[in-house]
Amino acid sequence: MFINDIEYISLRLVRKYIFTNRFLSKYGRFVPYYKVTPSLNSPVKVVKDYLNYLKDENVAVTEKSILEVGVGVTNCSCYELAARGARYCFAYEPLAGFEDSIDKSYIETNPHCRKALDNVERLSQLDSISDGSIDIILSNRVLEYVYDMEGLCRKLNRLSNENTVMVHTVDYLDHFYKYKFHHYKFSKSQWKLIDPGLSRLRISDHIESFEKHGFEVKVKDINIDLENFYRFKKSNNICKEFSHYSDEELATTYAVLIVRKKQINY
Repeated sequence: MFINDIEYISLRLVRKYIFTNRFLSKYGRFVPYYKVTPSLNSPVKVVKDYLNYLKDENVAVTEKSILEVGVGVTNCSCYELAARGARYCFAYEPLAGFEDSIDKSYIETNPHCRKALDNVERLSQLDSISDGSIDIILSNRVLEYVYDMEGLCRKLNRLSNENTVMVHTVDYLDHFYKYKFHHYKFSKSQWKLIDPGLSRLRISDHIESFEKHGFEVKVKDINIDLENFYRFKKSNNICKEFSHYSDEELATTYAVLIVRKKQINY
């Protein structure tokens, strides 16, 4: 085992078993090689990115019903969307606990969001939302944590109508950012001990799941870092479980997926 493997595993285990979500949300910026969730640090930037991608699809948020998947410990990005004219925003977060103090602090320092409070609802499940009632579905660096893409796609299919547009930004890097591709070195059983949160699904897996459930996918933006991937591959053994992926897919670090229901032509 290489020295960097020992460092990688040791620091990852420390982060997993010692640092709580509450701790990381407050002090994560001081933890080596850790990046705080973008929507927590800069929800305005996240929302502006959403709006730009939607604009490219000729879609505005005004008077739209919006579902954001995996909002994290606050509803801040949904407040920003509602403040920009969305009719109603569902802040869906099935895993992370709600940090009331951080949420309130954001509202206090961003008074334009106060008018949006009645138009935002936090949910831990989606059963209460009516079929076909969502106009826009968004997620920011969330799909990489989803193991059950089939289950999520079934839920999103139920909530979507023929005009629904989705924007999913996906970070395919190893989230221990010093080592961009180290997550390819471990088997599924080993990975469960290191970081069971990150699914390690690749872009083709996400596209296949959406298409299987009646959606069509357009890759809007994509970053492929072959130079660093080949450098990693030259000095590391990649687990055989990833052998069916191309080098280009394994080198994919980021992508934006635009998803719509397939149109049926009669």
